[in-house]
Amino acid sequence: MSPQTALFTDFDNICLSADKRSDIIASFLQEAGERAKTFGPVKIARAYANFTKVSADIQMLISASGSRLIHCPAFPNGSEKLKSLTDSTMMVDIFTMFLDHSSVRTFFIVTGDIDFHPLFVMLRSRGRKVVCMAMKPSASRYIADAVDEFILYPLQPNSLTTDQTTPPTAVPSLVAEDNGQRRDLIKAGLIIPS
Repeated sequence: MSPQTALFTDFDNICLSADKRSDIIASFLQEAGERAKTFGPVKIARAYANFTKVSADIQMLISASGSRLIHCPAFPNGSEKLKSLTDSTMMVDIFTMFLDHSSVRTFFIVTGDIDFHPLFVMLRSRGRKVVCMAMKPSASRYIADAVDEFILYPLQPNSLTTDQTTPPTAVPSLVAEDNGQRRDLIKAGLIIPS
């Protein structure tokens, strides 16, 4: 059996970074899906969030990208704030995938959240490839140390149109084919070497 890839998206994290803009989210999801496929056939694709706070249009974008929506409710944490179960639910599913599916050799995880650091380290120490993709505003700089490849999506709010009807444009490749291009992208801050 050929090595497979599992795609897990922390949509709460992405939605926060993209300021709930459907044009940015659509482009980002398309790029994440295409990147995940480069590591092998995608066995499973899931997006995690408290979907009661996500518009129907954005939920349709996620479904259209090929990901299954996993609703993670939020509960009162003893103060006025709610605590989402997104990260813990996603981590349990990733760990279960690791235990139950040895054909999954690459875990493509979309998040900028440092809470995933111990999971990344565990997966790598057990021979799995870990690729993380995040948007700049929500990406912890410490994630790059724990993964095989860290891809920063170039979110540039000032250069994007606010017209929600404009279809997203193709995102340039962030992982270069040769060392010269890769070095230039590292200098530009678009990728972080592992």
